[in-house]
Amino acid sequence: MENIGALLDQLRTGYIGELPERFSSIEQLIIGLKTSDAVADTMALLYRETHSLKGSAGTYGCPIITTICHQLEDLLTTIGGEGFKPDESTIDNLLRYIDLFHQALSIITSDNEDFHAITETLIEIKQSGLAQKQCLLIEPSRPITLMITRALEELHYRVIHLDDGYLALDRLLDEPFDLIITSREIKRVNGRALIAAVKLSNGPNHSTPTMVLTSSNDLQNTRDTDADYIIVKDGRLIDHLTEVVSRLSRRVA
Repeated sequence: MENIGALLDQLRTGYIGELPERFSSIEQLIIGLKTSDAVADTMALLYRETHSLKGSAGTYGCPIITTICHQLEDLLTTIGGEGFKPDESTIDNLLRYIDLFHQALSIITSDNEDFHAITETLIEIKQSGLAQKQCLLIEPSRPITLMITRALEELHYRVIHLDDGYLALDRLLDEPFDLIITSREIKRVNGRALIAAVKLSNGPNHSTPTMVLTSSNDLQNTRDTDADYIIVKDGRLIDHLTEVVSRLSRRVA
C-alpha cells in the first residue's frame, strides 16, 4: 500500500509539473483569437483543451482547477455562438481565468489549500455578467428536465443537469451556482439531504437559493437546512417555478 501511495504521489507531482505548459497552451489559444481566420475552429480547440484539463485535474486531485475549468467552459459555450467575433474586452475576460489557474497552482504547490480568494473571484466574474447565470438542476425525469430547462433558458439561465445527488454535491462544494433545483427523490443522496449538506458547508453555495421538487403536498420547511422553496410537481409546476425564479431575479437586481 505504501508503494501504491508513493506512486500516486509521484504521478500527481509529475502532473502538477506539467500544468504551466498546459495553462500556456490555453492562453495562446485565447490570444490567438485576436488574429485567427478560423475563430470557430480556435474556439472548438480551446474548449477541448479546457475540457481535457478539467478531466485530468479531477483525476489527480486538483478540484480547484476543475472548478475554474467548469466556469471557463460555460463562458466559452455562452459566447461562442455562430458569428462570434472576439473583441479586446472578451479576450481580457478569458485571460482572467488563466490568472486564476496560476494562482491555484501557486496555492497547490505551497500545500496551503486555501482557495477562498479564487472562489470569490469566480463568483465576482459571474455576478459581473461576464458569465451567464447558472442553475444546477438535479432531476431524474427527462420530460420534467426538458420543461424546466426551457423555462429557465427563457429567464436567461444556463442549466446544468445531473440526476445523481452524490455527483451534484461534489460540484456544489466547489463550483458556484446562482440557483439549485433538485427533485426530492434522486440517486444516492436525496434532495433534502443534498440541500442540507450544501447549506451547512463553507462552500460557495451555502447561501445560494434552493428549491426542492416533490410530488407530495405535505412537505414543509421546518429546519434552517431545508430548501428555500418547495415546488409541487403538478399541472402548475412551470408556472410556480418561473414565478419564484422571476421574483429572485428582481430581488438580486
